[in-house]
Amino acid sequence: MILFSNNGHLNEEAIALYAEGLIDPKVYETIPTDVLDHTDACFDCKQKIMNVFDIIRNDEETKVQIGLKNSLQEAGSLKAKNVFRISTVWMFAAAAVVLLIGIYSVFRAIQPASNDQLFDEYFTPYQNLLTMKGENDSLVEYALYYYDLKIWDSAIFFFKEIKEPYKDIEAIRFYQANALLAMGYPSEAEKHLLMVIATNDDRFKTQANWYLALAMIKSGKNDKAIEILRNLKYDKGIYRSKAMDLINEFE
Repeated sequence: MILFSNNGHLNEEAIALYAEGLIDPKVYETIPTDVLDHTDACFDCKQKIMNVFDIIRNDEETKVQIGLKNSLQEAGSLKAKNVFRISTVWMFAAAAVVLLIGIYSVFRAIQPASNDQLFDEYFTPYQNLLTMKGENDSLVEYALYYYDLKIWDSAIFFFKEIKEPYKDIEAIRFYQANALLAMGYPSEAEKHLLMVIATNDDRFKTQANWYLALAMIKSGKNDKAIEILRNLKYDKGIYRSKAMDLINEFE
């Protein structure tokens, strides 16, 4: 199988194979090492792969054409077959939910929440407030595009390509840290948040401390997290009440 064009870049077949591999791990395992190595070093090929990946992730007709499993259609078919059972199932499900909420409330009152539970309860990715229109910076546009869609792996993919001296590198570090936290990489997120805090950028300083505390909790560094949260108790914004509530979880 020929996967490289005459100019040394990936051809259409290789790009399609790599894009499908990002969806299906079994396909990814079949990608040759030289294709993986070239993609790591070539942004142009990365961009083409992500364009195809975006299409096959979101376009149902394309998924069928390339032979991918269409889980939405399968789910719809299953729902049609069970249309007469929905009301009964829903009634039992609602009762089960009420019961589970009651059990959970009692359990939380007796058993303290784990670090992972606390992180999941308090972590919400920071909303993208950056406006990049007219910037002509495809890297940033792609990163924020996938960030807004909450496709964290793709957002991180492009965030990592943005290097200094990009004019607003602190904002990029902050949003990259949020994406890393959403993907479950607290140690990597911690490094970026510490760099943001060190610059004293007023736009993100308080927010970065809040997310740093959550990263510490996710990593099991409770003492350091509590120290940060105690400082946030003096904040006049929304993080004051959040910090106090989270501190109470440890006391």
